[in-house]
Amino acid sequence: MEKICIAIYDEEAEYVEALTAYISDEKAMGAHAAGFSGEDRLLDYCRGKPPDVLLLGTEISADPAQTGAAMVIRLVIGDESDQDGSLTLPKYQPADDLVRQVMEMYRPSDDGCECGNEAASELISIYDPGQGQLQSPFAVTAAMSLSSERNALYVNFRENAGFLRLFREEYSRDLSDLIFLTGRKGAAFGPLLKGCIYTEQQLQYLPPFMNPADISGFEKEEWMNFVRGLRKSSGYDVIVADISAANPAFYEILKCSERIISPGQTNSYSLAQRRHLESNLALRDLEHISQKIRWKDIRDIPGLFDNEDVLASWFWGELGDMVREELGK
Repeated sequence: MEKICIAIYDEEAEYVEALTAYISDEKAMGAHAAGFSGEDRLLDYCRGKPPDVLLLGTEISADPAQTGAAMVIRLVIGDESDQDGSLTLPKYQPADDLVRQVMEMYRPSDDGCECGNEAASELISIYDPGQGQLQSPFAVTAAMSLSSERNALYVNFRENAGFLRLFREEYSRDLSDLIFLTGRKGAAFGPLLKGCIYTEQQLQYLPPFMNPADISGFEKEEWMNFVRGLRKSSGYDVIVADISAANPAFYEILKCSERIISPGQTNSYSLAQRRHLESNLALRDLEHISQKIRWKDIRDIPGLFDNEDVLASWFWGELGDMVREELGK
């Protein structure tokens, strides 16, 4: 998927330079930017290729129609309102929030129809029938490990992800909002998705459910529309899905996964839980899913959550070695 082109025109040159650099440096945002503090340079640039979005300071009197921009958003200060009916966003706010809002507002000229001839992303599902504490660390580490050679996105579909502890990040939107927004008729899946992606070290991820009850708040088809959108229109080579059986589309997600890895500890109870899952699959005539599952026995790793930088400790430590060994098979 092509990146969205954002042109920024404002009289405050330092602001333009800083915002342009931020957008261009944040590759996961799905956008690139060109900044201008002079009208002539802006118009020269737009004659080559009109931008998808023009961010325009309210003090600018230039006619935005001359740029050919598909969407114009005025950058307003305080409570000031724009007089020409343009869309507006607060000028002074964190750059990541501003860009996410731009992505949510953007609608491509084809009314959001995504290109159908793009190669689908590979889907790797991580699931432990016992929903043990090793599942998410394994999935996160798998996504980080894959990102060294492929463009990988980690998505947590579990009820209580614990991300506030991991990343100390406050999210303005979560997975529930994204599924709802992308399910609207005419919604542009790619820009909405990219506007919600966060990056932490080697990990690119979507904010998980903040309310655990939201996981069952969507119908099976809504879930599968979202999963199909991820595979078709995210622009990622591989999606690592950290899944839960509480998901209404649990079996459908397993069906369409190219790989299923089940990390867990080896004991009699864990083995009984594995057999329980296989029995449920057999009752649904889904034995072929059992054949796709790779049962990964993981021994106890002391101090797995003790390090202040848990992502680095997982990636470079004993867990990372186990994950890379499994991915290489």
